[in-house]
Amino acid sequence: MAMSKQYIGASKPFDAKTDDWILYCQCFEHFLLANGIKDDDRKKHLLLAMMAGAIFKLLVNLIAPKSSGEVEYVEIHKVLKEHYKPKPFKIAERFRFYKCNQLTTESVAAYLAELQRLAIMCEFGAFLNEALNE
Repeated sequence: MAMSKQYIGASKPFDAKTDDWILYCQCFEHFLLANGIKDDDRKKHLLLAMMAGAIFKLLVNLIAPKSSGEVEYVEIHKVLKEHYKPKPFKIAERFRFYKCNQLTTESVAAYLAELQRLAIMCEFGAFLNEALNE
């Protein structure tokens, strides 16, 4: 009879309807670190085993003609990140940034925090301070 490994903490399957893929991956990485799991092959198989049926099916379709056993752990992350969090269009993100207005119930500090959040995808670089002061 095989003994099951007791893990510290728990990691739930990813739910595309409620979870953010980037945050899910960060949480999963903490789970792996807490349990001393460093081997990429073991990480891959744990992640695949914890995927819900629809997510696993999506992954299989995205990596075809390869099988789930043939892809590396980092490739799984990359493929699903590109699917769930595609790189936004800079012009659309800048439009959102410049159209953002302070709500009447919003403090100046909260409004600035929202502008800084929106600015992340705008790729302002050295011009960030100038954009925030416009």
